Amino acid sequence: MQETLTNCPRCPKACPSMDLQCCKGRHFFKETTNHHHSSFWNDTEQTDELSLLFDKCIHHMAHHRHKGHGQKRILKLLDKHGALTQKELQEAFDIQSGSMSELVSKLESKGFITKERDEHDKRKVVLHITEEGRQKANSEPKCKHRKKSVSELLTEEEQATLKSLLQKILHSWES
Repeated sequence: MQETLTNCPRCPKACPSMDLQCCKGRHFFKETTNHHHSSFWNDTEQTDELSLLFDKCIHHMAHHRHKGHGQKRILKLLDKHGALTQKELQEAFDIQSGSMSELVSKLESKGFITKERDEHDKRKVVLHITEEGRQKANSEPKCKHRKKSVSELLTEEEQATLKSLLQKILHSWES
């Protein structure tokens, strides 16, 4: 019989204990997490396992897409590509203009980026990463349970296969 799922009392989004998304939650459930995972997966029928794994990936991405990592992702992109406009960053991350303005203001106040008006189009704001921003972009995360990116976890061939499969699923859902 499947155990009752509980939510992490330390997570503001109340993540299920089966899918802990923060270091605090992992620490809190350290003793019980492995027990929960093994009994849960053993009780899950094979046909449901793929859907559950897919849902867990979606849940993880939703909780981590911008939370605490948005600033660092912006810094990494600026470090890689040099100066970008605020609008280019907004489009790259699919973030609303107000949210992007808030992130940019925080990065500027911390001394990680500088802003200047584009000399050809004064309406555009160009962002430049500072040396301190480069160091932050390439620093290790504070959380010892750092999540690896897809490119770190999968080979190029596996990435291509996953991309193809996700496109097939999405195409089917959008039809």
